[in-house]
Amino acid sequence: DAWPNLYFPEYFTSHKRVEIALYSWPDFCNARNLHSVDILKIDAEGHDWAILESVLTSPVIPKYIMAELTLDRKEFSTALGLLQQQGFQLRREITLDGHKKMVNWIMERP
Repeated sequence: DAWPNLYFPEYFTSHKRVEIALYSWPDFCNARNLHSVDILKIDAEGHDWAILESVLTSPVIPKYIMAELTLDRKEFSTALGLLQQQGFQLRREITLDGHKKMVNWIMERP
């Protein structure tokens, strides 16, 4: 909560609660009658892996996915295996932190 106030104080002068609708990936696609998606960017502040798992087990799987994932070695192997089972190839891996396995992945499903 602190970083927006620090970097953008002019936009965060008051606090108010806003309710938003949350959808699973399959429900989101069904609600919008989506049968194919070209690109999906996931940025959920530490929850990207859970979303990615949901996407990879749904009927609508994008051709390209970009996600930031913090994974240990075992989780990394699991994630890569699941992606490969769905026909994805890792196109680019950008390491952001040398201590954790935090990477931005760009994956393609040819």
